[in-house]
Amino acid sequence: MPKFKLPPLPGGGKRANPPQLEQTPAPCSLQTPAYREEHLRALLPGDQVVIRTTQGGMLGYTLANVEWVNTKNGRFGVDKTGLLASGGNSFYMKSGKNTFAPTGQTRAFALTDELRKFISEYGENPLSPSISLKYKVRFD
Repeated sequence: MPKFKLPPLPGGGKRANPPQLEQTPAPCSLQTPAYREEHLRALLPGDQVVIRTTQGGMLGYTLANVEWVNTKNGRFGVDKTGLLASGGNSFYMKSGKNTFAPTGQTRAFALTDELRKFISEYGENPLSPSISLKYKVRFD
């Protein structure tokens, strides 16, 4: 089967790569795994955390209240799920990963000033490609 080839450009020019979009680190990307673990292990019922969801290349945050904490098994539960109700409302203290879908795209993060500013600027759940393209997310 012949391979598909793009037609030649007029004048014999070369095809240019599209310009790369300059991205700012997402506010949650500023938290190291050690920082996140330290803050998530110190949670008490009534504290607030941020649930980050990354679906289809989009970035969204949900502000949630901690409902229960179980230090024995290293888990805590919140009053909301991530966007699109992905995974459930229980998270590991060590990593912030969702307990129902630990390899999924929903994680808990400590509430920081940067995350507060993002949520106040864009609102909760801004699953919008135009917003998401501005930010580079770190997945650790």
